[in-house]
Amino acid sequence: MVRSIVPLLLLISVAACSHPERPSLLALDGPSVSCAEPAPLLGEPSSGHEDDYFVCFKDGVDVSKETARLAAAYGFTPKYVYAIIPCFAVRDLSQEIVDALRCESTVDHLSYDETVEPL
Repeated sequence: MVRSIVPLLLLISVAACSHPERPSLLALDGPSVSCAEPAPLLGEPSSGHEDDYFVCFKDGVDVSKETARLAAAYGFTPKYVYAIIPCFAVRDLSQEIVDALRCESTVDHLSYDETVEPL
């Protein structure tokens, strides 16, 4: 009887340790990551910059440390990390990584790197 319960308890403990709102890298295998309340994706993609984004953090987040953590976790290299605004710029992100970043608890929003025309 004890032997049949051990695998069940192991399965339950693994499921209990996963966070439903935080994607794991394993979740990137599917078409997209889902979470309860993804951070907004603002703006429209510009021609030639469709996969370029600004990722902005919530107040109080250490921008340098969190950017480094996310870059290591998702395998991208930030183009710029800003000190005045809590954001970083990144090029050539896949849709799966964009979806995953939107589910990170430290991310406030993402926006497309848009071309701005003078008035």
